[in-house]
Amino acid sequence: MDSFGALLSDEERAWQQSVRAFVEREVVPSAARWDEQGRYPRPLLERLGELDWLGTAFPEECGGSGGGPVEYAILCAELARGSAGVALGVYVHTALASAAILHLGSDAQRRELLPAALRGERVGCWAYAEAGAGADAASV
Repeated sequence: MDSFGALLSDEERAWQQSVRAFVEREVVPSAARWDEQGRYPRPLLERLGELDWLGTAFPEECGGSGGGPVEYAILCAELARGSAGVALGVYVHTALASAAILHLGSDAQRRELLPAALRGERVGCWAYAEAGAGADAASV
């Protein structure tokens, strides 16, 4: 057991093992090819949605699975074990784009966009630019 795993409850360790097994089976064998092709594996995002894993940190009333920050951290850490690119894509999709809709979107936007995003049917992205700083976040 790694040092992070020693801090987890039995339920959290079981979640970690489930995600790890999925990553070994579904991510690791293809990660290098995805990187070489420079393409994000959209079917993988859809599969994560089918498993309700994209909604790990989202409330059930908006289509999430009602998990918390520990479950979400486990998901991201295990995805990163298989592919940093996959983990980053899931992070941008969930923690940036979908979370922005959850916290800043209108009720209509939440109803229309979040369920499809958390099912992996729509892909969230994040664009950043600031007048006078461009895309250089350090200049803001």
